[in-house]
Amino acid sequence: MNKQTQVYRGFIVDSPGYGYTYAPVKVKNQFKKLMAGYLSHGVRISMVMVLINANTGLKGSDKVFLDQLAFYNKPTQIVFSKVDKVIGGRTQLATNLERTSREIMKYKNVYPEIYLLSSKHMFGIEQLRARILTHF
Repeated sequence: MNKQTQVYRGFIVDSPGYGYTYAPVKVKNQFKKLMAGYLSHGVRISMVMVLINANTGLKGSDKVFLDQLAFYNKPTQIVFSKVDKVIGGRTQLATNLERTSREIMKYKNVYPEIYLLSSKHMFGIEQLRARILTHF
């Protein structure tokens, strides 16, 4: 390996949705318990990315999850997904961004910038990849 080769080491973990998911209540409760254990003992977690549907902005379940991440002091990055599908277009997207920006200001562990993502149009992918690499 020459001096210019960089090796990044780390893991990206994708968890199922904590809010909108079809599962029996017992399974949902088991998942919540598993996540609490993972967050409380996962001392090497360098960043949690929370994907928020750009059409709705933060929902109640998102706020509960952000409270949990704040309790465990986990660095958190908000990502608005599906920006191409926002009903009301750019005006509604701007409104949802502004509201969400205000709501996340109360969290010291949440980065203030919100990344915008559209997998359909590959918008924001490179920026998000670069953001992820800053934590490996």
